[in-house]
Amino acid sequence: MSQTSLSRRLRRLAPFARPEWRWLAAGSLALMVGSLTNLVYPRAIGLAIDAVSRAGAEDARAKLRSAILVFVAAFALQAVAAGLKTWLFAAASERLVVSLKQRLLATLLNQPIAFFDQRKTGELLNRLGQDCGQIKSASTVLWGNALQLSISVVGSLALLVALSPRLALVSLPALPVIWLLSAKHGQNLREISRAVQDSLAQSGVVAEEALSNMRTVRAFARESHELERYRERMRVFSTLTEKRARHSGLFTTLTIAVGYGALGTMLWQGSTLVLRGELSLGQLTSFLVYAVIIATALPPLSSVYASLATALGASDRVFELLELPHDASRAPTLAGHPSVRATQPVARVSFANVGFRYPTRPEVAVLCDLDLQLNEGDTVALVGRFGAGKSTVASLLTGLYAPSAGRLEIDGVDVRALGRQQLSERVAIVSQDPVLFSASIAENIRYGRLQASEQELQDAAKLSGALAFIEALPEGFATQVGQRGVCLSGGQRQSIAIARALLKNPDILVLDEATSAIDAGSEEALSRALRRLMLGRTTLIIAHRLSTVALARHICVLDNGQIVARGSHDELLLRSELYRELFERQRRDVATTVITAPRPHVVDEAAPRRSA
Repeated sequence: MSQTSLSRRLRRLAPFARPEWRWLAAGSLALMVGSLTNLVYPRAIGLAIDAVSRAGAEDARAKLRSAILVFVAAFALQAVAAGLKTWLFAAASERLVVSLKQRLLATLLNQPIAFFDQRKTGELLNRLGQDCGQIKSASTVLWGNALQLSISVVGSLALLVALSPRLALVSLPALPVIWLLSAKHGQNLREISRAVQDSLAQSGVVAEEALSNMRTVRAFARESHELERYRERMRVFSTLTEKRARHSGLFTTLTIAVGYGALGTMLWQGSTLVLRGELSLGQLTSFLVYAVIIATALPPLSSVYASLATALGASDRVFELLELPHDASRAPTLAGHPSVRATQPVARVSFANVGFRYPTRPEVAVLCDLDLQLNEGDTVALVGRFGAGKSTVASLLTGLYAPSAGRLEIDGVDVRALGRQQLSERVAIVSQDPVLFSASIAENIRYGRLQASEQELQDAAKLSGALAFIEALPEGFATQVGQRGVCLSGGQRQSIAIARALLKNPDILVLDEATSAIDAGSEEALSRALRRLMLGRTTLIIAHRLSTVALARHICVLDNGQIVARGSHDELLLRSELYRELFERQRRDVATTVITAPRPHVVDEAAPRRSA
């Protein structure tokens, strides 16, 4: 890594480190004091040896006492400095990484859905966890070690020259050799470590997918298959770590050979100078200890630099995400069209020549010149074959994606000109497989409106038909539903999703196959709850099971991304060959269910009407 690259990466971390500058500055000061104090020991040892070697001299005892006092004082000062450095750096680094993780999660939460279509959850979690942890290490521990070792090397070199310039000239040629070996090892270590990091991330993705989809794995008895996938990734990881270990072993062998060879030469030359009276025994001892400090500090200094570069390399992956464009307050806005707040309590929806292509499949046109109108308080059902684009229509209306062409308007305002929060307040969806969080039933219902009162919570649960089974549970609303609601049945999850939508009190409601994943016995109860939810709202029903169409006033048939027929059930049976095909196929598939013509839209008149 070039010095420019390292400096650039450090500058990118500066905004996160700036709030902690007092702690980091104090920690750096403590580190420098401790490092400089460490250089006192060799000289104190040398003075003690000189004092002992002059046992007959009058001032020998006083000099020995002074040397020991210097040693003890340096030890005490270094202990305090080391403790302060550890505390200050640790505190600052923890706050820095918390700030970094919060900023990264905020950035991820405000990315368009298309971003998540192209990324694996395990990869993003790895960046949020392991990569941020490496940045934390780089910001304090590795940086502190690099600074400490640098002070030790530079300070020891200066003291070597001060003690004996002649002997220093003998030792200096070995230093560039050790440094070059260290630099080469650091370069190899960076490259291998990056590959190790990527391999570890890939293995983490495999493990995360297997564990998060454990029910599917178990249903297909694919435990051995998933284990083999993980083993394959770990084989690559092990190969890379073994390669890294071989490089480290070779580097250690070479540096020890060069370092101790130089030390032997210094010992020979230094002993000669002592015999000539040009150097005292204590000075030679101090010189050799300083030389050992340099020899032992250079390889770790290079390794720390390599580790620092590797850790800061993780910042590339983090800042790649942090620098993505996002705006937490609004959805993408049309050029020249300011954000607009629609205020009508019952909405009118218009799809005008809407086209759409998923960002991950730009070559496939999912919707083509779609025209669809929902008047205020209207209920429209959208039916069609699998892959016709029904759920895509729901995704556009709920703001998950923006149309690739044409206009989608709510009360005459393009949805891309509405703020994200405003659009969310106006539209709610109840899907085929509603996602619940690993929290209590109350928390999942309150997700519709976080500040809802206990009475509002109970009312929403009652209208959705969920209150009876909730009260039958030992912990009631405090019952934990498990990851994705696995502790509840499909009908119970759906009831909670309806209660959540009721609490949200939207203007526009989207029912995306809302009853297709439950049994016939639960369907009637949920249909009654859905009718209450639809009361006074503009509703779009995405239906594959034509029995669900009974909730709609009007039916639109979607095929190849276009509306090919509109009308009532009877009209479509006469005019639409596709609708007849769908109807007959379902009647054959569900032999025990009599599919009757949809009756006019009826709601529970006893249900409280939605407030404006």
